[in-house]
Amino acid sequence: RIIEQAGTPPLTAMTDINKLIDVAEAGDMLLPEQLEKFMSFIGTCKRLKQYLKRAESTGTEIALYGCSIIELPELYCEIDRCIRNGRVDDRASNTLYDIRRKMENTTEQIKVKLNSILSRNKVWFSDNYVSMRGNHYTLPVKREYKNNVPGSVIEISNTGGTCFIEPSSVSRLQQDLGTLEVEEDSEIRKILYTISAQINDALPDIYRNIEAMETLDFLFAKAKLSIDMKASPVVVTTERKITICNAIHPLLDMKTAVPLNFELGGKTRGVVITGPNTGGKTVA
Repeated sequence: RIIEQAGTPPLTAMTDINKLIDVAEAGDMLLPEQLEKFMSFIGTCKRLKQYLKRAESTGTEIALYGCSIIELPELYCEIDRCIRNGRVDDRASNTLYDIRRKMENTTEQIKVKLNSILSRNKVWFSDNYVSMRGNHYTLPVKREYKNNVPGSVIEISNTGGTCFIEPSSVSRLQQDLGTLEVEEDSEIRKILYTISAQINDALPDIYRNIEAMETLDFLFAKAKLSIDMKASPVVVTTERKITICNAIHPLLDMKTAVPLNFELGGKTRGVVITGPNTGGKTVA
């Protein structure tokens, strides 16, 4: 009745949620993509609670399961604020925002210096672009000109014709960038540990929601199947009687199957089913 009046419930697969709970319980740090799975689960719980609230108008007891689902709006908003597209967002903390702005500025300064060298001495280089080698911004210097570019050789091409050199003029900036990367990683870990701890605190409510979701998933799966089968509920009584009207075996195609009418009890003490092989006796 709920599905027919309110539509399909917003149930989704709880992929790996139990494994992620183990990580949170152990006090370990959850990764951004793992936090997004928790956020997705919390969002699904909220939508299902709203769905069941609307379904209360059907007068079915199952709709009251929505009362057992606990919304976690603060946790949802915190994850949504801090995590974007599988990474910690710049705005997750003021410190992280400042670090990343400094990283952008430093990176831009490095590129400006390197492009200046490229444009002034094009003959020295095998390509006209800055190349990343082992987290270092380098210039692709032809082997015969490597002494013309003071700096550190980071890598040599397979043919040996090109040396990827980090010029001395950007070494200090490169060191500054490395320091900022360490600070960035430290701040990211701090943010992730903080949210992981918040999830750990919310685990009792998350467990309760999982139990409700699993129960509802099973109930609605049966409901969808009964709709597909055009099934009817069987009334069980204490009478010594069985009556089946226009029944069709659930594994048969309803369009081609021949319905069965069957009755036992009262004057009918037994039924004998006869017929040739593949005539349908087992199905009946």
